[in-house]
Amino acid sequence: MVGATADPLECTRYLPAQVEIALAGGDLPEARGACQQLEATAGELRSEVLGAIAAHARGSVRLAEAPSYGQSVLEYAPMSPGALAYQSLAEEVIHRVSQG
Repeated sequence: MVGATADPLECTRYLPAQVEIALAGGDLPEARGACQQLEATAGELRSEVLGAIAAHARGSVRLAEAPSYGQSVLEYAPMSPGALAYQSLAEEVIHRVSQG
């Protein structure tokens, strides 16, 4: 889909959206492929910004993959942004409940 353009940097502009759209549509292989392409381009260009965007995309993919492995995201990818967000939310709820 996005790979139709020959310029990797131009293609990279659309890859994060491709990951999110694929995940919303339940197409994990498409999301993984776009994420891998984003990671490869970030590595080739040695771009910290693209690396951060790729890490976010990878976290989203891992969050979506967890149920297919019969695990929660806390088990499958405990350090992913999604798992850390769930952990933070749980801690906040526990804190608020304990304060009455």
